[in-house]
Amino acid sequence: MRQISKLAERLDDRLFRAVYSRSLVYNTCWEDPAVDRRALALTREDVVLVITSAGCNALDYTPLAPRRIHAVDANPRQTALLELKLAGVRALDYDDFFRLFGEGFHPDVRGLYERRLRGQLSPFAREYWDRNHAWFGSRRSSFYFHGLSGLVACAFKAYLAACIFALFGSESLDEQRAIYEQRASAPPLSPTRWR
Repeated sequence: MRQISKLAERLDDRLFRAVYSRSLVYNTCWEDPAVDRRALALTREDVVLVITSAGCNALDYTPLAPRRIHAVDANPRQTALLELKLAGVRALDYDDFFRLFGEGFHPDVRGLYERRLRGQLSPFAREYWDRNHAWFGSRRSSFYFHGLSGLVACAFKAYLAACIFALFGSESLDEQRAIYEQRASAPPLSPTRWR
């Protein structure tokens, strides 16, 4: 039993390293840092250590003006994202910043990146975003549909589209009701559920 546990641990470790060595995992955070801010009651004398993730929480602590915020992550691509956001905070007006990080799309991302953001990035972040800044260049496939969490978002979007297509493809309210009742009683994410 102990050998199986060690094997599982090694597989877990390899999977973790494989994911983190190749991909941006989080393009946004879903935590609620407001709860953290209340619980931590940060002051100007505090030093904060936060997992970088998508940088959202680290940036959320800045209005509290702690003495220092250290953002660390096992995946350097997450830190590259935080650097890009910090460069945006420093160099962009509200509308451009919101297009990039609110909508995940900017029609002139290449020019914006090259003229105003690139020069503020560390060598690793610059190299990473030189290759990937185009993720912000398409309204249909915005930044939020890239990285591993973006793949999950794409799958969920396709799942919802299939659900809606089935309902809108019906010819009557009774048919919609039957489709709804059939799918509502099926186990979640059943492979045959939305065919």
